[in-house]
Amino acid sequence: MTKDIFEKALHYHRFPRPGKISISPTKSLNKKQDLSLAYSPGVAAACEAIAQSPLTAMDYTTRGNLVAVISNGTAVLGLGNIGPLASKPVMEGKAVLFKKFAGLDVFDIEIQENDPQKLVDIIASLEPTFGGINLEDIKAPECFFIEHALQKRMGIPVFHDDQHGTSIVVAAAILNSLKLVNKRIEDVRLITSGAGAAAIACIELLIKLGMRKENMILTDLEGVIYHGRPNLNDPTKLNFAVETQARTLRDITQDADIFLGLSAGNVLKEDMIVGMAPNPIILALANPTPEILPEIAHQIRPDAIIATGRSDYPNQINNVLCFPFIFRGALDVGATGINDEMKLACVHALAELAHQPAPAQVHEAYPDESLLFGSDYIIPKPFDPRLLTHLAPPVAVAAMNSGIATKSIEDIQLYKNTLIQLINPEIGAFARSNQTHQTGNQIILISDDQALANQINDIDLSTLKCTHSYYDHDALDLHKANPNAILAYHPLENISKDASIIPAPNQRTFEMHFFECNNQPRFIVVANPNNLDGWMDFIHKVIAPFDPSVVTCTQNAQLLKNLKNCNSNAINASLPLNSVDAPFQSSITLLVTSSEEAETFSNMITLFELGLRKAIFLATPGEKWLLLSKNVTSTEIFDITSLITI
Repeated sequence: MTKDIFEKALHYHRFPRPGKISISPTKSLNKKQDLSLAYSPGVAAACEAIAQSPLTAMDYTTRGNLVAVISNGTAVLGLGNIGPLASKPVMEGKAVLFKKFAGLDVFDIEIQENDPQKLVDIIASLEPTFGGINLEDIKAPECFFIEHALQKRMGIPVFHDDQHGTSIVVAAAILNSLKLVNKRIEDVRLITSGAGAAAIACIELLIKLGMRKENMILTDLEGVIYHGRPNLNDPTKLNFAVETQARTLRDITQDADIFLGLSAGNVLKEDMIVGMAPNPIILALANPTPEILPEIAHQIRPDAIIATGRSDYPNQINNVLCFPFIFRGALDVGATGINDEMKLACVHALAELAHQPAPAQVHEAYPDESLLFGSDYIIPKPFDPRLLTHLAPPVAVAAMNSGIATKSIEDIQLYKNTLIQLINPEIGAFARSNQTHQTGNQIILISDDQALANQINDIDLSTLKCTHSYYDHDALDLHKANPNAILAYHPLENISKDASIIPAPNQRTFEMHFFECNNQPRFIVVANPNNLDGWMDFIHKVIAPFDPSVVTCTQNAQLLKNLKNCNSNAINASLPLNSVDAPFQSSITLLVTSSEEAETFSNMITLFELGLRKAIFLATPGEKWLLLSKNVTSTEIFDITSLITI
């Protein structure tokens, strides 16, 4: 690691606040009633329900979406036994990946205990808290005992990612490589450099996929693992000992089809790969320095397919391609474990995804890399948004089919659609706000042009994000969709002349309508009097069925009358605000208005004084947007062209 990267990493971990994770509420907690529901006396109802039926803990608590990342710090990355406290940044990093890629909540738990049995006892006692356990950076051979003991004692998934996450991604990469070189898995000969937890797990999974044990030779620091080797006492290694005269890695490379390196940098020398079989598959996964650098290997063997653990080379073998998604699928069916059927389902789904054309979002993330299935693209990229919807469902199905699921998913396609909502970052509050919405809520984009809607991926309004859910508003059933916000995309004339907002000759722009997902949603409507018919249609088809509290900024009498017909609490926000009823003040969560209709900024400030949590000021064409937040002392102006681009 260079000094520059070292210093940047320390700054990244320290600022703007220490660490990489935090805990955010998923429920409203703004008034007396909220407090009585969240805690005493209302919390007793949830407690009693769980006491009567323990499985309902998945319904009334975070347990069904909560994973523990647990380590004792005895085998951390390339750092070794650095202890539990020093391992905490790694565990926090793992937690971030779970959340980013699969929407799973995580507590990282670092335990000061090296005795395997005591560690098992401690972890097993945590079962009431979590839906799954991810074991991390625990040294071999203790990790084997710990995982097996916990799997027997606990009724939730226990997964040692260093073993099984690696093995799943390696297996998928090997399956695809064998297809490219037209070799059968039962015929190939595999050698390893390394016989630790990850290597053993890879070998065991490959055998389940059809590779023959007799075609494998393993090596460790002492050389080839063979019958009769002095001081070979590890039972996991003894299980793979072979009868051979070979004693070193160099002795076994001749005619090998696959090299699997999970050891140390530069141990695979140039002369060793010369005699490998035609079209060799070289997985040099040591970090940060591979067993052999790809550029050196390609000079000697241009016919080789090469993968590493590094992001600066093609074919990165990264566990993040697996662990978020296998846990997602497991927890969503309440699986009591993660069995071979689920692992194999994940392997095949991951391998198959690499055969599909990568979407534009992946090309943008990896602009200089080949993303067509071939020798430089045998495995998907970590930032491929399809991973969640492509891997979690087959894992869930495998759990159900193998009998370890405690609940079922009846409609897999609907399940995939709900997973799409987790691909983007959480739908959060606006910039500088500390409030966030519950994971799984969605923003719906209503469009009368499906093709245009499909062109839109992420709509970034400071920290606000839109999920990939697009519907024609005529067919939209909001009662089933249960969104927490709506983006209405209507043909509204005379709104903007900016090319970044207008995707077609006919004028179009975004209008935003936000509400809270509770029994009575609160819509805040921005109305354009120049397209009255369109808004009337929107009001009657979308707003009216919910009977919401509506705030509009329009002074158009006809539109205001129609809004009041939908709900008697509708008010004109551009009129004097001192007459607003107190009960209605508390229901307003967000106001969006337009500079040509709002009287003054003082009206906006008055709304804050009345208890408004946050507001956006929408400027007229050519002006800017003003974002007001109750949590900051000053207003902030954002250029509209930097907020929304198509």
